Amino acid sequence: EAAAQRSKWHPVNKATPDTGLRERGMGKVVCSIVLPVDDSDSSSRAVQLVIRLHAKLAPMNVHLLYVQIPPVAIGDESPRRESPDAEAQAALTSAKGLLDAAAVPHTIGIASGYVGSTIVSYAKKHNCDGIVMGTRGVGSTEQLLGSIATQVVQLADMPVTVVK
Repeated sequence: EAAAQRSKWHPVNKATPDTGLRERGMGKVVCSIVLPVDDSDSSSRAVQLVIRLHAKLAPMNVHLLYVQIPPVAIGDESPRRESPDAEAQAALTSAKGLLDAAAVPHTIGIASGYVGSTIVSYAKKHNCDGIVMGTRGVGSTEQLLGSIATQVVQLADMPVTVVK
């Protein structure tokens, strides 16, 4: 009888083969987060944190996101970019590989816009519970928080975890 009471109050996690998500008690408990990535070391550490949290704390549905900065025309020249799709794929490949290897369910999104506001808009649009991101991107200086991380923290009305 004590075991029955304990299981009523402390449900056991069990993996479901169809989704890889864990069930807890009466339904699935899944945290949905946006994980914006670029090709920086800080971004890679954020991916590693999400993998550890997924395994040890709570199952997560991860929205892996790469935001392309819109090209800007200078003078009479039309804006040119080498290959925005190649940039996005390069940034997403490593993160996707790590999430796949750890069996963390995820989707991939590529958006274009001002990076900070686009990350927050994407999180709202997809009803995410939070944002996990690196402190500094590829082009950042030695500041503790890069300008994009600062913008996201200021604009978001949901929890933001910034990984150093």
